[in-house]
Amino acid sequence: MRRKHAIASLIVAVLVGSGVAASASSGSRHSTRIDSSKPPVRLELITFQVPGSDLLTAMRPGAFAAAKAINAKGGFGGRRLIINTCNSMLQAGPATSCAHTTLAKHPLAEFGCELAWFQTGLPLYAAAKVPSVNCLNTPEDFSNPWSFGVNPSDLGQDGAVARWLCSRSAVKKVIVVKPDLPSLRANVTTAAPLLTRCGKDVLSPVYFPLTAADVTPYVGQALQGKPDFVIFSSIGAQVVLFFKAFQQAGFPASKISMPDTDAPRTNLQQAGGAMNGAIVLSQFHSWGDTKNPDVAAYLKALKGFDPRDGNVQWGYSDVMLFYAAAKKIGFAKFNSATFAKFMRTARGVHIPMSRSVFNPGPKGFVQEKQPYVQISQVKGLRIVPLPVGPKKDGWVFGYGPF
Repeated sequence: MRRKHAIASLIVAVLVGSGVAASASSGSRHSTRIDSSKPPVRLELITFQVPGSDLLTAMRPGAFAAAKAINAKGGFGGRRLIINTCNSMLQAGPATSCAHTTLAKHPLAEFGCELAWFQTGLPLYAAAKVPSVNCLNTPEDFSNPWSFGVNPSDLGQDGAVARWLCSRSAVKKVIVVKPDLPSLRANVTTAAPLLTRCGKDVLSPVYFPLTAADVTPYVGQALQGKPDFVIFSSIGAQVVLFFKAFQQAGFPASKISMPDTDAPRTNLQQAGGAMNGAIVLSQFHSWGDTKNPDVAAYLKALKGFDPRDGNVQWGYSDVMLFYAAAKKIGFAKFNSATFAKFMRTARGVHIPMSRSVFNPGPKGFVQEKQPYVQISQVKGLRIVPLPVGPKKDGWVFGYGPF
């Protein structure tokens, strides 16, 4: 799932991370100086870091690396890029506090992933006419004119894998195994009819707590109906536990899908082969595709930090999209209003490490601006696209009609 999920933490403090404002070195022959007389461009990264679920730790270095690379080019037409972070903690109170705290800094936009954003930060940001580039999970997320999604999120991943499974005649019975969160339950309800309409038998979903240390009972429950395929997601070390449990039960990884954020190289290594062959629902070109110029630039920017993680890519890609939009709009005209207009109307503008801005958005999900998922597969310690989809490059449309 393009959004990671977890139980709420008992922690109640909001952690506001330090900002990054890397500037060009005066000795770099390729750099352009930042003009200190110009106001900076401020972006706010808001996502969560709680025991058992952590997007902030991975998204932050990706976003900061992108900021450093942008500032080394002279920023946004001489305007320094500053990124601040706030830990929303997957709770309404801290998420609302993050919205108030960050809006006080007069940002150009917010980006990240907070599952309760639709009822906490989004109304506040929209009232201030400041765009949110958040993971989209609810009808409010998909319809608010100041809310924008630039990756397909959990619903799009479910839709894409469902479309792919509909083309596989050998798959008769499918089951969903996911964390017990309201937004995930709603997404499953939305995507499941696509499988039913193409003749698949959709078994009753299995939901589990992200605190579960013993996942064997949930694997056993999932396999009771003898499914041909499992649509799965979790987070962190629990992903490895599930794949090992499926392996011990004799169910092959090649019959299990997971989001790219569940498949960082560290998980592949710790699984000891239990994840080999698993289907990965990728929202970015794989970090192993070094021939891709976007990936090559990303790997260079992340030097000194392990880049082989979809969440790190996420932070980097989001920030680079702001830069791509600014170049298209014009640095002198780049602000909250022009960025929002760009996101509502632009077509074909490349999203770094991904596809292109998609307008108009899918019917019923108009604020989703990148609705495609690349169907990939784990091969050893690599993630390789499968030759599926209209162009046989792995990319599959993830949204309606359902």
